[in-house]
Amino acid sequence: APVPTEPTREPTPLYLRVCGSDYNDAAANFCTNPTCDTGVCETGGCYALPYANCDDLTEEMGMGMVTPEPTPAPTPEPTRELTLAPVPTEPTREPTPLYLRVCGSDYNDAAANFCTNPTCDTGVCETGGCYALPYANCDDLTEEMGMGMVTPEPTPAPTPEPTRELTLAPVPTEP
Repeated sequence: APVPTEPTREPTPLYLRVCGSDYNDAAANFCTNPTCDTGVCETGGCYALPYANCDDLTEEMGMGMVTPEPTPAPTPEPTRELTLAPVPTEPTREPTPLYLRVCGSDYNDAAANFCTNPTCDTGVCETGGCYALPYANCDDLTEEMGMGMVTPEPTPAPTPEPTRELTLAPVPTEP
């Protein structure tokens, strides 16, 4: 005996396309206004509405079959020209570097005087060496902070001391 098959059903569409004088007219009368599957209506516009099956609706439900009271036609108003205010723009800023390259007689000199010593962006200094220090904006520092612009008092010249020979003691080993 042949096996009975269920009839195939069309998939339920997501939208119902309905003609209307405006969206509200199409939404209020989606069961009675003409559909516009091609996207074209003889009058008014074509509106996509959430799908509803009109066969499942009753007049008591009052959905899709009630024509609202017509709204009065708009009155002509003078056209106002729209003037846009300019948008303020902030000046573009260079990205903050990670390091500040400063010349110094040694690292301590460069670190103590990074705001007053010459910079060495090319890596070359006329005297001393070029040292990379963590970036700090010298404009944000004050002399009271004592950073980057204080020259330390010179240290006295080293005195010659005799060289001491370093003697290493043997490391004890376990027997």
